[in-house]
Amino acid sequence: MGLLVPEVSPQFQFLYHASDTDFKPGDVIKPVNYNHAFATKDMSLAKEYGKNVYKVEPVDQEEADSVTSEEAAKWVGDMPEDSKSVVNSKKGFKVVSKESE
Repeated sequence: MGLLVPEVSPQFQFLYHASDTDFKPGDVIKPVNYNHAFATKDMSLAKEYGKNVYKVEPVDQEEADSVTSEEAAKWVGDMPEDSKSVVNSKKGFKVVSKESE
């Protein structure tokens, strides 16, 4: 019997997380200063939060949740109003690839 790979929910197909930390594919980005780790569907928004931008996927697809910019601002401060593509996760995000430095 082959390996079963869960289907990725379309709403989480391309997510980005930025950090000054150097991560490698397979690393898990865990919450540090907040109860949640954050990612966004908007690469340009991610670039505002760190020099390294990573393509990521939620560790737990069912647990990750989309939030509005107003909700995310409670944890990370003001965000652009058009950034309604923020996803938070208490379990973190797995690095798929490094997109930019």
